[in-house]
Amino acid sequence: MGRNASLTLLIFMLGHPRPGSAEWSLSGRGSLFYTDDVSIFSATRRLTRDADPTQPALDARVTGQGSDGVFEPMLKLSKAFDSGLGTTTLDLRGDGFIFFDHSQYNNGTLFMQAQQVFRPGTRVLLRYYYNPDLFIGDNEERRSGRFQIVPERVTSQIGSLRIDQEVAEGLEVKLLSRYGTRRYNSAYSQRDTDFWTVGPHLEWTLLPVVTLGLAYHCERGLANGRHQPQYGDDVSYTNHYASTDLDFELSETFSVSLAFHYEHNDWLSQLEEDERKWGKENVYQGEALLNCRNIPADPCLHRRAAFKSQGKLRGLGNSQYQCRNRGGNPFLTYQKASTGDAAPCLFPRAVSFSGLAYTTQASP
Repeated sequence: MGRNASLTLLIFMLGHPRPGSAEWSLSGRGSLFYTDDVSIFSATRRLTRDADPTQPALDARVTGQGSDGVFEPMLKLSKAFDSGLGTTTLDLRGDGFIFFDHSQYNNGTLFMQAQQVFRPGTRVLLRYYYNPDLFIGDNEERRSGRFQIVPERVTSQIGSLRIDQEVAEGLEVKLLSRYGTRRYNSAYSQRDTDFWTVGPHLEWTLLPVVTLGLAYHCERGLANGRHQPQYGDDVSYTNHYASTDLDFELSETFSVSLAFHYEHNDWLSQLEEDERKWGKENVYQGEALLNCRNIPADPCLHRRAAFKSQGKLRGLGNSQYQCRNRGGNPFLTYQKASTGDAAPCLFPRAVSFSGLAYTTQASP
C-alpha cells in the first residue's frame, strides 16, 4: 500500500513539465566509520527525523557481535522543473553500508522523493523509503518450537506525506503522516509489523541567522505476534518522538546545527511468556553539526564538508566514540546505549575512530 500510493502520487505530481525548464544535479558522499558493536550500528544508523526515527526491535542476544570498520557511500540524483502546478523537484538517493569483516551486515537504503510548490509558502512533500533485507543478527526463533539459532532479517518500506505551510513571515508549520511495514524472514514472521505515524513540525526563523525547529511524532505499530500467543513474541508498540534543533548561519561558509531527540516506546505485549510484556524503552540522542560550504570558481561543481558530533543513550550496552574527518577537518562522536530503566553508564567501553567523509556535487 505504502509503495503503490507513493508511486501514484509521484506520477501525479509530475504534471506537465515545460520544455527547457529541467535542471539536473548529481551529488555523492563517502564516509568511513569504526564501531565496537556492528549489530547496534547497523540497526541505528537511520534514527533521524528524515529517515526512519523508529527501528526494528532488538533483542539483547543479537548485540555485542564485535567491532568493525564501515564504509558508507551515498549517491543522489535531483531534478527540478516547472509544471502547470508550479515548481516540482524530484530526488532519488541511495545509501550503502559496507562492513569490512562482517559482510552479513552489508545493507542499503533507497529514497524516492517529490516536492511540489503550489504557491509561495505552500509545499507538499512525498517520500518513499526502502530498506531491504537488513540483517538483525543470529537470533533464537520460536516458530518451530525447537528454539534454534537462525539469522533474523527485516525489510522496511515507508511512504510519507508532508504538507508545509508558511503561516507568518519566518514561521512555517509542517504536518507529517506516514505508513510503513516491516516484514521479517519466515522464521520471525510473527514480528511482521504495520505502523502509522502522525505529527507536526514547526520551523521558526528567530533571527536572520538563527532558525528553531520543533517536532513531535506519535507512532503505533501492530505486529502479527499479538494474534499468535503460542510464540510469546509480540513486538507491537506505541512510540512518542520529540525533537528540537537550532541552526546558526555563522557566515556564507560556515553554519552550526544543534539538536536533541527523545523517544519513548511502550511495548503493548500482554503475553505471559514475552520478555517485552509491559516493557518500556527510552532513547536519547544529541547532535551537533558544523557545515563548511566551499564554492569553487567552477560554477558546475559544488563541494561541501560537514563535521558532526552526536550522543545517544540506549539500553543495549553499547558505547562508542567516533572521531570522523570530513574535508580534512576532524569531529568527534560519542554514543552510549542502555535499555529499560537501568541507569545509563557514562563511561565508554571502547573508543572508535572514522574519517574521510567528503561530499561533491555536479550540475551539468
